[in-house]
Amino acid sequence: MDADNDPYSGIYLRNFAWMSAVDRVYYRFVYYGTTVELICGDWGEAVGPYTNRRWHLVTPLDGPAKGQVGYIADRYLNTPNSANQPTPGEPECWQD
Repeated sequence: MDADNDPYSGIYLRNFAWMSAVDRVYYRFVYYGTTVELICGDWGEAVGPYTNRRWHLVTPLDGPAKGQVGYIADRYLNTPNSANQPTPGEPECWQD
């Protein structure tokens, strides 16, 4: 995970692909620098200076949210794709 000059120490996993869909409980908190496994990609609320609408359903591999599943905006992840572009090799969440 990437802080992207954010003043906080991490972000909560979201229940859906928008920022307000959040349960602010410790076991859903992901510290910046945590490695996450990408499950699938989706489109949602625009986040950050590039109005990036790309989101990822992830599971953190360590920290308080280890084993939880939730959405994180692409802005907060160190992915190889540009804003508003799918991550190469990542399936779409809506595909079977």
